[in-house]
Order: sequence, then C-alpha cells, then structure tokens
Amino acid sequence: MAWLGLHPRGSSDVRLFGLYFGMAAATFMCVFVSALGDRTATLKGSAVLAAVVAVVGCLLFSYVLKVPFPLYRWGF
Repeated sequence: MAWLGLHPRGSSDVRLFGLYFGMAAATFMCVFVSALGDRTATLKGSAVLAAVVAVVGCLLFSYVLKVPFPLYRWGF
C-alpha cells in the first residue's frame, strides 16, 4: 500500500475513524500506525505507546479542555 501522508485522504481516514468509533480509538489508531513507521519499532512497543498517548490525550481533551467530541462511539 502506498504512503498517503501527504495525500488528502491520509488525514481524512483518521477523521472518519474518529466519527465512527470515537476519539479514543482514532487517537490509538493514529499513534499506532505512526509508531510502526519507525524501523526499530515493535508491535508491543507501538501498542503501549499508542495506549498511553490515547489515555493521556482523552483525559486532556475531554476532561481538562472539555472538547465536545465523544470518547467512544459504537454505532454507524
């Protein structure tokens, strides 16, 4: 699969993921995929990094900054 970082669809995939599954899942997916871009990254290390960033980001944006975006959304 081609790298879509500079393509307009590259960032819209994360936004669509956030609309369908919520901010926590979108943050996890974005950080996980980005971390796998490192040649020395492992799946476990990338998953741990993504989980920590997702938890801290959700706490920051939802509870501290009161951004009105749902953390979890499970419906289409």
